[in-house]
Amino acid sequence: MYQIVRTVSACLALFLGSALIGNLWLVALDAISLGNAALGLIFLLLALGLMGDQRLSLVLTALACAPALLSPPVSGEVNIVTLGQYLLFGLCVLLIIIHPRYRSLNKA
Repeated sequence: MYQIVRTVSACLALFLGSALIGNLWLVALDAISLGNAALGLIFLLLALGLMGDQRLSLVLTALACAPALLSPPVSGEVNIVTLGQYLLFGLCVLLIIIHPRYRSLNKA
């Protein structure tokens, strides 16, 4: 179950990164849109880290989702990227909690 949830979170991070970068084609180029694209690049790199088995990528991904958690949407409506960040944060916290810390004992 752990590996399946981790793979789902990697796919979700990949989707979020692609969506944030792809948003450049839909909006005017300004500092906010370029900042969102930079966050998308970070999510793409974190998706590569989530394909591994270390906890550092889980913690960094949860921290990358922090801006969406700390600032409510201005317009009042929540888009799919914000919902994806909420879901990714929840998955990362779940994976940090259920991380198999003693894998070498289970192999014996």
